[in-house]
Amino acid sequence: MSFSSTVPVLQARGLSRQFGHVRALNQVDFEVFPGEVTALIGDNGAGKSTLVKALSGNLAIDSGTILFDGQEVDMSTPSQASALGIET
Repeated sequence: MSFSSTVPVLQARGLSRQFGHVRALNQVDFEVFPGEVTALIGDNGAGKSTLVKALSGNLAIDSGTILFDGQEVDMSTPSQASALGIET
């Protein structure tokens, strides 16, 4: 099977999230293309869970943009993410 889309199905641009003085995400960019299997890896405390929670509507971001199929989306609740097929 071949996928040739140049538009990511899911894209995060410049996501930031802070908890008090701790910056969990600092201008994070992330993209997933159709048909692609993506792994998110990193050290403990690197922000993996924070990013996944933000992309699944379980955690508000302080700044940045989330796009689905090239269109900006509001991912402020899990039901909004679920409507797009995003589940954790």
